[in-house]
Amino acid sequence: MIEKPIDGASYFLRGAQLIARPGLRLFVIIPFLINLLIYSVLSYWAIEQFAVFMDYLFGMLPDWEWLKTLAKWLLSILFGLFLLITMGYTFTLVANLIAAPFNGYLAEKVEILLTGKEPPPEGLVAMTFRTIGRELRKWMYFFPRLLGILFICFILYFIPLLNLLIPVIMFIWGAWCMNIQYIDYPIDNHQLPFEKLKQEVSKHKHMSLGFGSVVMLAASIPIVNFFVMPVAVAGATALWIEKIREEEDNGEDEQQKALN
Repeated sequence: MIEKPIDGASYFLRGAQLIARPGLRLFVIIPFLINLLIYSVLSYWAIEQFAVFMDYLFGMLPDWEWLKTLAKWLLSILFGLFLLITMGYTFTLVANLIAAPFNGYLAEKVEILLTGKEPPPEGLVAMTFRTIGRELRKWMYFFPRLLGILFICFILYFIPLLNLLIPVIMFIWGAWCMNIQYIDYPIDNHQLPFEKLKQEVSKHKHMSLGFGSVVMLAASIPIVNFFVMPVAVAGATALWIEKIREEEDNGEDEQQKALN
């Protein structure tokens, strides 16, 4: 069967349907509060720094009221756009680190709901340290590659026509990261190595990019991004169980039959 990006994208909606189940609705509230707290703290800090910058700038400008009013108006608009775009992408990393144990638990509940079986049992303390360590492992995967991609985009910026590829490259990279970020939760619950994750998503590139693209688009929309985390975790868990793991299990069964 040929996989299509729409196959993966549909699992974001599947996650929204799952999270609406009575036993899982609570998992929307806690990530929302976590995201709201982080977003509020970072926004407050950024606004404070902007105010300090404006005071410093006005101290250097001539004492012309119209000039200061114009500068304040223009810079406030630019700062507002910067805050919306930057926060929409970056605060998710911090929120995922803090909510990692919670997301692992949500993935476990979704798996039980879909299969009637639960991952290998594990204590809360052990799970907390393991999931946070796994988040840091993902950061080690993301950041060196991000630097390489930014370097490539920097070079392309100075090449006419080719610089039009920059948004496409950044979008594809963002979608790939979102897919890895969330589909890792059900895989990590079975304590499979990170290399296993990379191997599995690489075998399902189109479906993975389809799922990651929808998650990334939703995460870039203010307010909506507060609810993306639980929906993405639930959708990624269903994607892994119903597509990736099922295909792997079927392949192992066929190999076993061939050996027999």
